[in-house]
This record gives sequence, C-alpha cells and structure tokens, in this order.
Amino acid sequence: MWWFFLLVGVVVFLGIVYLSKDAWMPVFMGKLGEFMVKTQLGKNREGESCVINDVMVLVDGKSSQIDHIVVNDRGITCIETKNYSGRIYGDDERFEWTQVLAYGRVKNKFYNPVKQNYTHVKRLSDYLETDCPIHSLVVFAQSNVKYIRSSHVVGLWDVKKRMREIGEPGTLSPDRIREFTDRIQKLKEEKTVSDAEHVQEIRELKDSIENHICPRCGAESVLKKGKYGEFWGCSNYPRCRFVKKGK
Repeated sequence: MWWFFLLVGVVVFLGIVYLSKDAWMPVFMGKLGEFMVKTQLGKNREGESCVINDVMVLVDGKSSQIDHIVVNDRGITCIETKNYSGRIYGDDERFEWTQVLAYGRVKNKFYNPVKQNYTHVKRLSDYLETDCPIHSLVVFAQSNVKYIRSSHVVGLWDVKKRMREIGEPGTLSPDRIREFTDRIQKLKEEKTVSDAEHVQEIRELKDSIENHICPRCGAESVLKKGKYGEFWGCSNYPRCRFVKKGK
C-alpha cells in the first residue's frame, strides 16, 4: 500500500505546484538554473580551483547575493545565473533587457544582468580589499543568448570553455587560492543579511533609481546627452559609472 500513499503525495504536491506556480515557480526556476551552472563548474580541487555558491556580501550597509564565485589560478570570477525562456535581447549598455515569449505576443523587461553583476564584483572587491582581478560572467541556463550582444554573457554549455579563457593563468598561487577561498567561505557562513532583508534592499534600490539616486554610491544622478540619446549618469563619474537610459 505504500506506493498508493506515495502516488497520492505526488498528486497533491503537483496540485500545490500548479496552484501556487505564480508565487514560487520563478524561485524554483532560478534555483534550478543555479544547480545546472553549479554542475558545469565541476568539483573543487584543493589549491587549484574552488566554487562557492550562494554568497551574500555586505559592504557599507548594501548587500549583494552572488550565485557562484570561482577562485582559481586565473583570479576570482563572479557568476550571475539567469534561467529565462524565450528570446532575450540586450547588450552591455541597456538598463533593461527584454524577454520575448509567445511568438512576440508577450514581452517582459528585467534589469540588465551585466550591470547587476558589475555591482556584485564591486562589492566583493571592496569586501576582500584586494587588487586581485575579479571577473564577471553571466550564464543563461537555457543557452538562449543568440540575440544578446555582450562579451560577459555565455550559454550553459559554453561555461567550461569560457572559464578556461578568463584571465591569465598563474595569476594566483595555490596559497592565494586557499586564502581567498577561506575568506569567501567564511563570509558565506556568517551571512550577516537575511534573505528578507536583501529583498527589501532590492525594492529600495529600485525606488532610488526611479528617484534618480545612484544605487551604487548614493549620489545624485544627472540627466546627460550621449551618442545614443539621453541617459541618467552618476554625478560621481568617473569614480562611479552607473548609468540608466533617460526617459
């Protein structure tokens, strides 16, 4: 009879999934994408390469949730994972990228993940207080990167190849790899910011952007004119290079 109760349990679970899919399906898909990328990054090798997943870094009261950090002889790499379906359009400069579904009938906007990951890199660099190169990589788990124009973006099946191309071999010694690995692992274990607090900060960040306050340094954003039209740029430029397309 155990199989009957197992079957009932599966049916109930699937029913709950279906009824609440709008609430937690994006979270599930995000975690699934992170698992897929984690698998591609492979196992840790003592003194050669280490992968630390789901790290929360807090600097000057601002937090960043980093999906994956790789430490190897080529330096440190921050990886942001996206698990979106459909066609994705974007480049390094656009503030928002576009997801196109249902043969063009549905279009969704989301924050440029290259800019998002740049913030992660900056905060991790500030936390580690190091001039060691920290590289940025955005991975789309469904490999739908055909219409993305960015050297920082790669599909799932090209992760291993790209990791062999990032940085210069021999940049970090085995001792330095262990040092950074230990510090980042300790940071993960401390987790000084809860998930709820991090989500609240993201909401406040969006409000700041709407009110033309730079989300990176807190300075006022100024409306400027560039080659491709108007944009909002941080008044602390060139120390801070945050930009947002003008409206």
